[in-house]
Amino acid sequence: MATIGILAALLLPVLKMAKVKALRTTCQSNFRQLGLAWVNYKDDNGGLLVQSLAADNPLAWVQGDMTKPDEAVNAEFIRQGKLFTYAANTSIFKCPTDPKRVMIGGKSVETVRSCSMNSFMGGRDEDLPNNSIPAGYALFTRDSDIRQWDRTWVMLDEDENSISDGCFTIDPAGRTWINQRKPALSPGRHSLSFPLCFADGHADVWQHTTRAAGPGLSSAEQRDLADLQRLAAAATAPK
Repeated sequence: MATIGILAALLLPVLKMAKVKALRTTCQSNFRQLGLAWVNYKDDNGGLLVQSLAADNPLAWVQGDMTKPDEAVNAEFIRQGKLFTYAANTSIFKCPTDPKRVMIGGKSVETVRSCSMNSFMGGRDEDLPNNSIPAGYALFTRDSDIRQWDRTWVMLDEDENSISDGCFTIDPAGRTWINQRKPALSPGRHSLSFPLCFADGHADVWQHTTRAAGPGLSSAEQRDLADLQRLAAAATAPK
């Protein structure tokens, strides 16, 4: 019995890591499909990129706000997005490790989306709310605006504690997490890593280098974090 106990103690961490890797692979595959859907959309629209800004915007890649329970569990808001025609499977919009659930009618219901799009992707109506783009940085409206296709990210797996609409707003200077929105970071989410896809259609997994990016940090404590700077540098470019 003692030998069996020792073997079990040795095997459990190995099995746990194998499960983490399998789920991470599944999520990365989902992002590969989403990335290709994004590419196919712009190819079918003469190089025009699908819009990321989701608030009150019928032209956005996805609809729905994950902070509103009735919208967070309704896959119809995914189907209403402009990208669904090219990625007609609602399950790929949700990471298998995302534990988020909300209460609907006294029942705990799983949410339907964990991915968000780079706020610098896609043109937009200037009258839309939250439309501001920092001066001196590029907004990618057409494919010709993107300089480095393999180094510019399009969508990422967002943490369940920060996700709201489908637009991930990031400080291009890499100084602070805007509105505390962060890539997947909670315990159990890919062992401190997060999948994302790029403008050339490929998907990757980026490892967090520190837990210092976690929730609850003041603006001063967030400044100049390496993980934030890496993501910001791949989100847009100086004009």
